[in-house]
Amino acid sequence: MTSVKPDAALFDMDGLLIDSERLSLQSFLATCSDNGLGDQTPLFLSIVGSNEVSLMSILDAGIGDQVDLPAFRADWAGRYHELIADGQVLLKPGVEALLDWLTARGVRMAVATSSATPIAALKLTRTGIIKRFDYIVGGDMVRHSKPHPEIFLTAAARIQADPSRTLVFEDSSNGVKAGVAAGCTVIQIPDLVQPTPELLSLGHRVLDSLHDALTLLQSPVFDFTDEGDR
Repeated sequence: MTSVKPDAALFDMDGLLIDSERLSLQSFLATCSDNGLGDQTPLFLSIVGSNEVSLMSILDAGIGDQVDLPAFRADWAGRYHELIADGQVLLKPGVEALLDWLTARGVRMAVATSSATPIAALKLTRTGIIKRFDYIVGGDMVRHSKPHPEIFLTAAARIQADPSRTLVFEDSSNGVKAGVAAGCTVIQIPDLVQPTPELLSLGHRVLDSLHDALTLLQSPVFDFTDEGDR
């Protein structure tokens, strides 16, 4: 089997490019503690991959009857942004090597993140990789949150990429579902949440790190369009 080069690669950001989900969880749990909510880790994990509108809806269903939700969200966001401002947000292992390899082969790249676009730009700037990407599509630029495919279809359109010849790199279940629904080839690098048997039934590739993703792409027999190899 000959290797087929993808035209484009779309990247989630939090938990995939940037090791930020742990900072978000840390600040979320601190806010929960201050509000006497106890350990709400399962609620946080159910939010991963959601844009702001979807996030607030999930929070409302989970704790909306126990807190002033706008105040809770503001406190959580404030704590999180303080951690980012302190320089605690770091790249995930293997990011730069993978981006180098794709850039050298002329693969167009965009970020498709549920974070608001200005926040995404800030984090990508602080980690020094913002100039690697041709476009950023944030969760505030689409109507539907992941697992809806809108964000990946939008990102592909912005860089003039055919989804059927586009790789999606994701960590979350919602992101994987969105990428598959968009007709892209999905590589998942799980972060805080491991894929369920139901998610694995989608047939996407699951790897331990972006280093492993690069090794896969460098394989002479890798064909990202081959369904049977997923």
